[in-house]
Amino acid sequence: MISDVFVVSHLLQNTQSNNVFWHRNEDGPYITKLHENTERQVDIWLYLVQSRGLGEIIYLRFTSLELRKKGKLDILVLSEPQTKGFSRKYNNEDEAQLVQLLKQLYKVVCSQCAKREILSQQDEELLKQEVYAQILNPEK
Repeated sequence: MISDVFVVSHLLQNTQSNNVFWHRNEDGPYITKLHENTERQVDIWLYLVQSRGLGEIIYLRFTSLELRKKGKLDILVLSEPQTKGFSRKYNNEDEAQLVQLLKQLYKVVCSQCAKREILSQQDEELLKQEVYAQILNPEK
């Protein structure tokens, strides 16, 4: 059986090596599509929810087009496991590892999107300067 830890680790490794690209629309979740435009396409949303008393909780939401067409699955949600009471301990090592992997994934995805946003802003500034130069110097 494929574990949550294995899947999140796979997403993390492929995001770190830039084989998986995430994007974000305004303040919404981070989104990626695996196997895009195929029958096996899986849409993945990564988001952080503020919870009173529990703090921030990381969630991954999966939608498989193939399974949706078969009527087997609409949405699968994987959430960050919570500690037991005030002990700050998890039920087992897999839960503790999953929490660390989800936090790493969230950090890497945020960084990937922020870098692209900065590059996009720099490109926009260069294009703006080109247009301004054309306005001021039409002969060149």
